[in-house]
Amino acid sequence: MLAQLPTELKINIIEHVDKRSLPAVLLINSSFHEITEPILYSVVWLSPSGRAIQFAVECLHAMATKPSVAAAVRTLYVSLDDVVQELFEALGAALLKLENLKRLELPGWDGTSCMEHIPRDSPLPSLRHYYGPAEVLDGIQSVVLATVHIEAWSTRGAVVS
Repeated sequence: MLAQLPTELKINIIEHVDKRSLPAVLLINSSFHEITEPILYSVVWLSPSGRAIQFAVECLHAMATKPSVAAAVRTLYVSLDDVVQELFEALGAALLKLENLKRLELPGWDGTSCMEHIPRDSPLPSLRHYYGPAEVLDGIQSVVLATVHIEAWSTRGAVVS
């Protein structure tokens, strides 16, 4: 019966679902999955610690390996309190695929610790807002970030237009 609902009605239903319940909606059927996935991944907020680090790595891996997930991501927020090599690697791989990313926030990141994993040629043509260490931005600045609004967490912050 759910499969027979018009797409517009499915979208209306999904828009009223609590964001924490969207992963369950993905599992209803393939048509709900197709509609829900872009909504679920449009804003990704990861604040990993302890066992949640593995979840964050898996989420970033999905962005790197599934084109539909990568295409949906508009905002990526990854908070970090500890240096986690695996998380740096996963973020570096994801950044290569996030062509629609408009906002990147990396609070708590130490730019020098993660620089070897942030590709210098990350294709981020849609990126307009950056929040985090200057070293990470330097790693991707050579592409098309001349019109980015930079919000740094330290005194190194500046606005570039």
